[in-house]
Amino acid sequence: MTRRRTGTSRPAVAGRTAIALGIAAALVTGCAAPEPPDPDVGAAAPPAVTGVTAEPEAGGGTLRVGLDAGPVSIDPRLVLDDAGELVARALFEGLVDVNPAGGVMPAGAASWRRSDDGTEYRFELRRATFHDGRPVTAQDHADALLGALDPERPPYGREALLEGLRGAIDVAEDGTRIRGGPADVLAAGGVEVVGTWELVLRLAAPDPRFLHALADVALAPIPPGAGDDPDFADLPVGNGPFRLLEPRGGDGFLRLVAVPDHHRAPRVDELVLQFTPEDSDGEGRWADLLADRLQVARIGASRRDEAEAALGRAVAVPPGPTSGLHDATAAAVYAYAFDVTVPPFDDVRLRRAIAAALDREAVAAAVGPAAVAATRLLPDRLAGPGAGTAGTTACAHCGFDPELAATLFTAWAEEAGAELPLPLTLSYPRRSDHAAVAEAVADQLEAVLDVRVSLRALDLTGFAGAVTAGEAPLFRPSLRATLGGWAAASSLLDPAVRASAPRPEAGTGWGDAASDALLDRLRAGPDPAAAAALDGRLTEEAVVVPLFWLRQHLVVAPAVGGFALDPTGRWWPELVTLG
Repeated sequence: MTRRRTGTSRPAVAGRTAIALGIAAALVTGCAAPEPPDPDVGAAAPPAVTGVTAEPEAGGGTLRVGLDAGPVSIDPRLVLDDAGELVARALFEGLVDVNPAGGVMPAGAASWRRSDDGTEYRFELRRATFHDGRPVTAQDHADALLGALDPERPPYGREALLEGLRGAIDVAEDGTRIRGGPADVLAAGGVEVVGTWELVLRLAAPDPRFLHALADVALAPIPPGAGDDPDFADLPVGNGPFRLLEPRGGDGFLRLVAVPDHHRAPRVDELVLQFTPEDSDGEGRWADLLADRLQVARIGASRRDEAEAALGRAVAVPPGPTSGLHDATAAAVYAYAFDVTVPPFDDVRLRRAIAAALDREAVAAAVGPAAVAATRLLPDRLAGPGAGTAGTTACAHCGFDPELAATLFTAWAEEAGAELPLPLTLSYPRRSDHAAVAEAVADQLEAVLDVRVSLRALDLTGFAGAVTAGEAPLFRPSLRATLGGWAAASSLLDPAVRASAPRPEAGTGWGDAASDALLDRLRAGPDPAAAAALDGRLTEEAVVVPLFWLRQHLVVAPAVGGFALDPTGRWWPELVTLG
């Protein structure tokens, strides 16, 4: 049959590995044990990192890390990928940081105090300096926060992290949410510099996840005037536990050295990052791990069993070995979603028919061995204890059932008087890996249901605008954990189904009181029961149709101690020891 395509054509994809690698850029890996919500009062001294057992003192050394690609940017305001995140977090720190056990620990702030009503945070800063010796002041932190609210300067796209600040969001009489800029936040008292070492942040309403949002590296301070320095992109001056030894070049390496007097002084002397984009299958990195030329590296899925047999299976945080194979699903799910306010997707029977018509195992197989077919939204470790296994079918239409799909579709079509074949348009952000998955899904839907599917690829701005306007009612949402620690599950689900103003790239228009109540429980702290209930509700109602998760296989050599992995794939080079 001939299918009309709008805005895209069938992509030329060089094998399953290429698809998996492209998708993997948007999905990050990891897991962590939940921790109770953060205290009203932060620690006044550099804390012991909860969840990491004591390691023997190490004699420094060079930690060598192998990654499949170099960072797009190492400027914390412009970080776009995992490699950039790793480098920027080593070079910079904001007011607070997420710790390996899922809570929040002091970083640039030595301590904080939260008001009884949960709307005011008063931070006392460390007497710290940037790597060039200039002091890191409350004004520097304020400038970094206000910069995230300014659409004219970086960091771009981080406004949601701080939308809880007073003045950041205004609600018009018709209910429209209007974003405020830095001047609005200052006027409303959302950010106040009290003195050189004291900063006050005020929220419009309490949000227990606020400290987790502040841990985003894009909110880390930079030296005054650095934003206008053309050399800053290649040799940024930070305030973190490592500093860059030499400007970034094109030789495939970045060398960072420890800052010995830092409050989180690293336990190794150097951190060397090696980028091998030509090693797409990870075979070279696997050989370097075996030869002790690398101590931490991602490998291809084809070496998973061999790595586990040779080095054992690791755990995210102690107790248990943190060296070996880290094999956990990403804190994200690749899915399709419906705008349930737009006919015909306001009818649950049609949504369920589409869900049952999708062979997730076949889609995952087409992506590659790193893909795991998903019948739930939250991966096992993100969902919490008792969530079950990846293959568990949560509901009748959550697995591939062509007969059920056809029955549901026929019943809907007859009652709705629908003209068949039903035209459907599937919208997604323009990228070859998204197109490959969309092609597979379109073929499956046309094989099972009486539909004709058009594919529409849009640039990011156009895609967000189309979803917001209800012009992309069947679309590929961005469903990934944007916050670390125990807040990860909440930050993955909340944007898609919160009744008030969902983010454009994930919004489904679903929101109701029952879903919001479960989301509020997840916002308050780790709650596996609420996560499971909300996940089940969304899949039962077919608001979002999960397709697959991705596993990224990270190997840590036996000589490495103190390694810990966050749900979003973040780890702490400053905690690592070399035996």
